[in-house]
Amino acid sequence: GSRERSVSVSEADPSSSESKSLFSTFIESEEVDMNKIIIQEPQELAKLRNCKILRVSHSRLHAFPAAVVELPNLTLLDMSHNRMSRFPANMHDMKTLTELNMERTFLPNPFPNELTHIPSLTKLVVNDNKLTCDKFAHINEMNTLLELEVANNQLDNFPCDKFPQLEVLNMCGNAMHGIGNIFKLEFLQRLTLSGNQLTDIQGIGNLKHLRYLDVSHNWNLCELPEDIDSVTELRELNIKYTMIREIPTCMSRLQHFEVLKLTWIHSSISGFATLMLNFSGVPADVT
Repeated sequence: GSRERSVSVSEADPSSSESKSLFSTFIESEEVDMNKIIIQEPQELAKLRNCKILRVSHSRLHAFPAAVVELPNLTLLDMSHNRMSRFPANMHDMKTLTELNMERTFLPNPFPNELTHIPSLTKLVVNDNKLTCDKFAHINEMNTLLELEVANNQLDNFPCDKFPQLEVLNMCGNAMHGIGNIFKLEFLQRLTLSGNQLTDIQGIGNLKHLRYLDVSHNWNLCELPEDIDSVTELRELNIKYTMIREIPTCMSRLQHFEVLKLTWIHSSISGFATLMLNFSGVPADVT
């Protein structure tokens, strides 16, 4: 028969003997899902030589397994919902890894510099890790990273100098009062700042490549900056659940604009009728 490429055992008996025997099942697999399997002998992961996608979420791991570093073809690794207290020194050997999920892994303080050594990493998820801006102070630049999710942390600013190439940034559920240093991320295309403590978004006009902006669920945000038309590539704006009462008419100059989301917003919003005429068919979500 043809070689097995994908195996999922999330519902298997998570006993040690069961999980160990399952490693033999996975030897030829390119995609392995061991979510919710208690891995008591993580060195067995080294057997998965063909694995390209590995999911070991909720597996009661207490350190980053050195065996995973040895996997020569790994491109995506999900280790979320474990407890990552230690990291191997040779993570630079993970040359094929491009996507890493470390959500809710109780990352140590300061932020582990070992994660910055992964040479081809383009997406990193570190949501829900109680991260503050100072935890990033001493890490190396992550020049390859294009997408970063740092939602539900305690960030009141963003260490943009550590992530200079970012195109996608998810910072929902943090403690941002403004956009801080984010305006320096010159390649940013998608920015999510929902559920922060925003009072203004001054500086957003510097993000010339921004296509998507979400500032919803910021109850102290009362206005959009007058230079928002400087975000010339903007296509979608979400201002749901804010106190914004006026849409700057300058937005009519945004040639690529497509979607404006206004759910639960002040009923006497002004500038909107003018905009609808100028946008010529832009859908507005006002449910």
